[in-house]
Amino acid sequence: MTASPPVRGRLVAITGAIAVLAAAGGFLVGRASAPDGGPRVASAPSATSATSAPSETSPSASSASPGEIAEAPVATEAPASSADESTAATVAAADGVGGGGGIGSWSPNAYPEPAQTVVFERTLDDGTVIRVHGQWFDGDMYGGWPGFEDWEPAAWCQPTGNLRVAIAAPDSINVSWAPWYREAKDGLAVSTFATGYVESAPRFGVVAQVGADVTSVTLTTPTGTDTAVPVSSEAGPVVVLLVPGPITDDLQLELERSSGTQTATPSDLMESWNSPEFRDACQPPPPALPEPGEQPADAAAAEAAVRDSFDTIRAEDIGARLEVIDDGTGIEAAWAAIAAGQYAEAAAGATFTIREFVFSSPTEAWFRYDIESSAGTFTDRYGRAVLGGDGTWLLTRDTVCQDLALALAPCEPPGSAVLPPSAENDPRYGAVPFEGEAPVATTIVDGIEFSL
Repeated sequence: MTASPPVRGRLVAITGAIAVLAAAGGFLVGRASAPDGGPRVASAPSATSATSAPSETSPSASSASPGEIAEAPVATEAPASSADESTAATVAAADGVGGGGGIGSWSPNAYPEPAQTVVFERTLDDGTVIRVHGQWFDGDMYGGWPGFEDWEPAAWCQPTGNLRVAIAAPDSINVSWAPWYREAKDGLAVSTFATGYVESAPRFGVVAQVGADVTSVTLTTPTGTDTAVPVSSEAGPVVVLLVPGPITDDLQLELERSSGTQTATPSDLMESWNSPEFRDACQPPPPALPEPGEQPADAAAAEAAVRDSFDTIRAEDIGARLEVIDDGTGIEAAWAAIAAGQYAEAAAGATFTIREFVFSSPTEAWFRYDIESSAGTFTDRYGRAVLGGDGTWLLTRDTVCQDLALALAPCEPPGSAVLPPSAENDPRYGAVPFEGEAPVATTIVDGIEFSL
């Protein structure tokens, strides 16, 4: 059997990369990207102004104005008080002991940030200045899917750049980042940032990409509120909001749209990487089920019977379970191993959802399904059922055994992978034959990695 294909680096890599982009403790939703060449400021609210490049100045040799760097004074060496003291200091330094200092260290960590496009600058009533720059990439930040060059994800799936958000408050200063996408999912893309913690003057902020119909956005938290008009750019409107107080999940965004007022909270905005909507939009389509063949005389009743058998396989009555499997060899022992193992609770509470179903013949059915459990989510799995001699629709042994193996209770002898013929050349499944030989796949559950 095979575990469902991992939600690629994006389930893990995307999360880590976005965490870097979103900086301190933010949540990410929606998504939007920037056009080639970066955004240009088109309009701004009264409290917002486009910035211009600072003029170049040279520091004076004798003094420095604020913001300039004065030349360092030339150090002179004081003479030793006596020849003996001078000799002793030299010997101590050479030995690396005493007041000589010894070997230091050199960390060449300085690097030049690439020049970025100024998106906008906003000055708050308390004098805080928020300056936003944008950096854009040639394509999606995490690249494409090898083997699926002709397929493209939805515009909100992957970042195509990031926003550099500099916050200079009267009592603190900080730089944060937020991802930028080609398009905001459902017209709203939100990430959060924090500043002022080092100076014990915390502030909490939101970067939001919104639709062109949004005229203002208000951020409200238990410690404050802020309202601003989105700044239009070539990529779309964006707004940065900042309130006093610590990081919080108890926030609300109110968007004034031409069609009315929209209110959003984090629970409204969070998108699960494993949700069907995300997978359908952001991952290549799963291998197709076999083409429909000749149908049973009563296809609707037959499908209901297959689904009933699929539910019965998780009934409390073990005898009833075995009656809907075409071959129960080794399965009862695997069930017992699960009940006594570390995933007993997760297996008992798992939910199974059939997402696609087809009859390939009057006596054979194929289906694609997902499993959700407290130990993990396993998506785009395939099952098969056959019509028994007594007219009962039976799940194949391989269909049952592949799921038992996810809970570290494989059947003996092991089953084979259940994959449709269309998966044979799919790089996500190793492109190996399935008949009697399961493709090798790796699954990670609760930090435990195992191959099937």
